[in-house]
Amino acid sequence: MRGMFIGIMLLLVVVLSFSVYMFKLTNDLSQDLFTSLEELKLAVEEGEWEKAAQDLQQLNKSWKKADAWWTPLMDHRELDNLDQTITRVSGFIQQRQQEEAFVEIGVSRRQVEKILERESLSMRNIF
Repeated sequence: MRGMFIGIMLLLVVVLSFSVYMFKLTNDLSQDLFTSLEELKLAVEEGEWEKAAQDLQQLNKSWKKADAWWTPLMDHRELDNLDQTITRVSGFIQQRQQEEAFVEIGVSRRQVEKILERESLSMRNIF
């Protein structure tokens, strides 16, 4: 009986530790994406297309890292939607379409926020 209790407690500790680690990782990756999107937004707002192209490369780098970690663990539809908006942002930046790029950057930010909300440790997500 005592061995079973220890085993269950150990399993609980492992599961909780993994959950906390994944929450922190998700939060860190989300913050990287937010930062990249904010820098890109500022460059687009100011019409600095060369800087926007550099910021876009950083966004793509952050997205590839996040996607690699999130794909095995999260809803693929949300990740696919975010991937599509980032792809549209890239196209609009390359075509120097300021208004469209600005809108898609906002959509991308909202999608990252939704992912963060869905994966956060909250009572709403637990029950």
